[in-house]
Order: sequence, then C-alpha cells, then structure tokens
Amino acid sequence: MKKKTTLAILILLVTLVACEQASVGVENEEIGTETVQSTDVRSSLPQLDGETFDASVTDPDLLEPVSLSPAQAQILNINGAPNRFLLQFLEGLRQETWYFDRLGYEVTFRNGEVYAEKEVEVEAGQAIFSSIYYPWEFSNGVGLSELLTITGSETFAYEPLKEAFDEDLSIAYLKGLDVGFRGEQVLYIRTIPIGEGAREGSPSFVLEQPTIIEILPTATATSSPESSTLTPEELNHQGTHNYHIECSFSDGYSEDLYDEMTWEFNEEGLFVDGDGPFPPRNIDNFYGFHDEDFSSDFIIEADFIEEYGVFYEEDDDGNLVEISVVCTYTLADN
Repeated sequence: MKKKTTLAILILLVTLVACEQASVGVENEEIGTETVQSTDVRSSLPQLDGETFDASVTDPDLLEPVSLSPAQAQILNINGAPNRFLLQFLEGLRQETWYFDRLGYEVTFRNGEVYAEKEVEVEAGQAIFSSIYYPWEFSNGVGLSELLTITGSETFAYEPLKEAFDEDLSIAYLKGLDVGFRGEQVLYIRTIPIGEGAREGSPSFVLEQPTIIEILPTATATSSPESSTLTPEELNHQGTHNYHIECSFSDGYSEDLYDEMTWEFNEEGLFVDGDGPFPPRNIDNFYGFHDEDFSSDFIIEADFIEEYGVFYEEDDDGNLVEISVVCTYTLADN
C-alpha cells in the first residue's frame, strides 16, 4: 500500500478506533500502561516495556518551536492564528493545513510555502472550536516522548493497527491531539479542540450580523458632535477591566498573569492602555497595525480579546530574529 494512501486511511480511521484503545497513565518519568486488544504493543512503540513507558526526552532541540516562513507570517498577520490544524510529515515534507473556521478559510503549506487555499461557507450559529495548541509548537522529528512533554499530557491512549494494515501503524491520543505513527515515526498530528484540548472560551458561535448599538454623546462642552457606534463585543471591553492574560511567544517564552487593562474604541481605532491607535480593519471587531518593524492584530470577542503580533529582537550575535506572539485577554472581573 502506498504511503500517502496509508496515511489518509489512518487519519480517517481515528474516529472508528477510539473505543478500543490502550489506556496509559503517567507516573514520574515513566508512564504505566493498560493494554486493550493489543497483541503486539512493543512492535509499534519500542519504548513501551510491559506496563511502563519511557517518556524521557533525549534531544531538547525537538522541544523548540518552529520558525514561521514569510508566507505563514503573512497569513498570521492577516487572519490571526488558526483555531485548529493538521500537520503531516512525509519524506522531507512538512505539510500544514491551518483552519480558520470563523472566516470560512483554510490554507495548506508545504515546507512553509502556500500549496492550496480553500473557502467554505460559514453558517450563522455555527460553533467554532479552538485548540489550545499552535502549529509552530511541533517541530519535525518529534516523537511520543516530546509530544507528551510539549502537551503536558498526564495520560494517553494508544491503538495499534498492525493487524488491520499489515504494517507497523498506530494511533496515540493525547490531551487535545491524535497522532499517527509508523513505528516510532510521527506521520501526522491533528488537533482535537474539545475538553482539555479546547481553548478557554471555546466554542464561540458565528453571528448572522453583529448588532450595532449607537452610543449618544453626553451633553458636555468637550463631547464630539458626532455619535459613535460600538459592537456588543466592543462594549463588553470598553473601559478598564481585570483580565487573565496568557501569552505564547515563538521563542518558547510565555506569560500567564492577571492584571487591569484599559481598552478604548473610538473613531480613530483601538487604544490599549493609552497606546494606539490600532486602526479598524475591513471586518467588525478586528483592529491592526503593520509596519516593517512591528505588527499587531486584535480580534474582539464577547468574553476575550486575542492579539497576534510580530516583532524583532537581536540574538546573542547581534542578528535580528523575528518573534511572533499570541496573547489572549480573558475578562476576569468576577
């Protein structure tokens, strides 16, 4: 059977085998196992030894995030991060499909270059599920040990498929992911943005048309004679509020804190803690600023705001390195 055909069938079979998995739990540096309908577990994953799994990482470089290509950085700046994705690895090829379900858009990259784009219809009321992961978190050559470390999974489920395909294939289910293997080699990584694998505030829902609420100016000498309009999402954040702030940087740095932030929406655009303006883009609840040295986009949701930014820093050798960042600001007034 051809490798591409095998991979396609393997991905399609994921939903058919979920109820017949091996259950695996973490203990210290080793993961204990319970096998269900597995006649030859060791043939698929040699690190599985009896009832334990050696989850130690021997190459820390495999935990480093992947650099974005110029094409990927451009898509990220325009659309933000994908809410889910599929990574496939075949003989020197890294294929990434990014799904922007709210926009009805998906794009496939091959080794960082745009290979295919597709537009799909988005219906009012459609649920949008968002993964806790981003594509650049998973480097080429990662194995199960690295995936367990990156995802922080304390358990995983495992299904060998050797008998079905007469080839050393298997599927592992981690927190928010399913992963296809040939032996120890990862064939694909797919997000499952539900349960523990879903980002805070997921799912969100597509509205038919955002309702525009007119805000009348107060009768003061300093008020503008023109009325301004804010969407319900913008009204939720207008002013100063407490937020849970979570940021993930492409160099591996992250932030997780609670703090006050002030958002001001006016005719010039968006001001964040007095900085701005970030001009409105061509769709509601979307603001952004771009130049050669810095770019930042904000997507306003009812309970949270997402920021996607790119900036440059000098490394130890004085070379400019592009850093991308994704921040989620979740209302935490209560």
